[in-house]
Amino acid sequence: MIVTADQPGTSGMNVLRPTVCILVCCAAAGQQAPAPPDPVIRVTTTLVQVDAVVTDRSGKPITNLNRDDFQILQDGKPRSITSFSSVKVAPASFERPKRSTTDQPLLSLPIREIERNQIHRTLAILVDDLSIVGPGDTARVRDAIRKFIDEDVLESDLVSVTTSSGGMGIYGQFTTNREVLHAAADSIRWRGSRPEFEDRLVLSEETRALQAGTIGAIREAMRGLRDMPGRRAIVLFSGGLERNPESEQYLQELADEATRFAVTVYTIDAEGLETLRANAESASKTPGDLSGRFISQGGLAMLARQTGGLFYQNTNDLEGELVEALDDQSSYYALGYNPGDDSFDRRFHQIQVRVLRDGLSVRSRTGYLGETQPPARVRLETLEKQTIRAMLAPFQTTSIRTRLTSLFVIQDKKPYVTSALYVDANDLQFERAPENKFQSTFEVVVANFDSNGRLADSVAKRYMVTLTAELLAAARQYGLSYTFSYRVKKPGPYHVRMAVRDVTSSKIGTASQFLVVPDLSKNRLVLSGILLGEPEGIEPYPLSTPALRVFRRGRNMIWQAQVLNPKLKRNLPKLLSSVRILREGKVLSEIASPVDIANLSPNGPRDVMTGGFVTLGERMEAGDYVLQLLVRDENDGSKLVTQTIDFQVVE
Repeated sequence: MIVTADQPGTSGMNVLRPTVCILVCCAAAGQQAPAPPDPVIRVTTTLVQVDAVVTDRSGKPITNLNRDDFQILQDGKPRSITSFSSVKVAPASFERPKRSTTDQPLLSLPIREIERNQIHRTLAILVDDLSIVGPGDTARVRDAIRKFIDEDVLESDLVSVTTSSGGMGIYGQFTTNREVLHAAADSIRWRGSRPEFEDRLVLSEETRALQAGTIGAIREAMRGLRDMPGRRAIVLFSGGLERNPESEQYLQELADEATRFAVTVYTIDAEGLETLRANAESASKTPGDLSGRFISQGGLAMLARQTGGLFYQNTNDLEGELVEALDDQSSYYALGYNPGDDSFDRRFHQIQVRVLRDGLSVRSRTGYLGETQPPARVRLETLEKQTIRAMLAPFQTTSIRTRLTSLFVIQDKKPYVTSALYVDANDLQFERAPENKFQSTFEVVVANFDSNGRLADSVAKRYMVTLTAELLAAARQYGLSYTFSYRVKKPGPYHVRMAVRDVTSSKIGTASQFLVVPDLSKNRLVLSGILLGEPEGIEPYPLSTPALRVFRRGRNMIWQAQVLNPKLKRNLPKLLSSVRILREGKVLSEIASPVDIANLSPNGPRDVMTGGFVTLGERMEAGDYVLQLLVRDENDGSKLVTQTIDFQVVE
């Protein structure tokens, strides 16, 4: 049974089929008892409070120091320490519960509630899949996080696992539930986001846009931690973050927010030991490319140093580095001092913490911007404030399971975002309506936020769903799917954020995704996002919608995309496309063919619609896959562009 949902727009692409769908294997996030934010002001006109971690020569934490063992300097001048405390946030011993081996579905597993004051540490694990180049690196990161969840997370630790590309939905919540954390870790996949064959000494425009997305994801994680209980930290697994004049400004702003929100950032180079790579996973990982790698690590080192964290590199013990970062949060000293009225001059002020005992080392934040208030939050006037707050709070527990897939497309020669939205109908409240039907009303807000966290574009809609009892049963089995579009005012990297609010119950669900809208005015070859679905004329599999992309093996999968700004000769393009199917980065099949120029759009010969189908073989293993589309412009020296999208195959 398939329930057809509303389709407000298609943005110039043939949306394959808006149908009811379901997000398989969802899990409810852990619930935390509501409590007011921790009453700590980190930077005011009368107090600057910094955390300091002291270790001996072997790296062992030192916990028996007092106020007289420290000295604080601001801009090289000593300041009197006005407040001091030694803090231990982890229990001395803990018996780790065994991971559940039950076959019981995640949704029915019991979730232990925990009070806010029982949380000792809050840890956001952020996997920067926008920068990780090789599938092997992705697998190592995923395995390290799985082991860390099983063996090292305490019951007093609140943890989230997210990716910089977004899209995890309910899995990306802070929780104490290991099953939910495992589901999040299992959702980490190699995305192939970073351009292939890239010289890291000369980063491409596409990669610079991806780095802006990474910085935006760190900022979102930072603000999500702002009101969380306990000691707060971000652990960032990354393939590299270049330090240059443009990124350095953003990194400095992130470090300042970390000081204000009491967040420490630990950065881990996901590439591991360079000397162990006999075979490079891509041309951008040429063995011995140490100069390019050094440049790509500069931003990671800077961010960790300025927030009082650590930068881990040149080791394959990723899980050990995670443990070390968590243990580093177990004890620290909170030092406060009066900065003076002349400090709030909008300049960066350096902080140096010294420990006066021999043989000891100290780490702390390196400074702050002289602003009396943190950067203003985005203010919106559309729909209800509760929906907006949910959309702006990346780690808020959500009670409506959702999924979002957003694609860049061109319509009427203008850039648009087409979003495919999934909503789990089981989380909506349906009430009886006339003629033995059932009705639910919910609001949807989708918005683009730039790398600075500012609102750029948004669209708001209200849907009223009226279903018979039979269709309601189908909706609860497969979910609801909607496709709609909105205009994008400016090109650039964006985090697309979505919030769904049930009008009757006030329950809320959120999802997010990273998206780059290219600058078409530069006349560079560009690919739109890829749309997946099933061919018309057959009984569709209910989960093969653009939002979910779950397909049964033995059937055909249709793909569509736009090729923009090809070079013309005799007013015609000459393009060659290759479609790859990959699993864990390994190419399973590849089909190359010329792009049919008969599919020119009404926008002219520089807007070419391309598409085809892939047969999912009867023996194809169930699991996660990636479709990679490569297009070469034969009129422009074989200029190459690529785009990827993930999908799932089931029996």
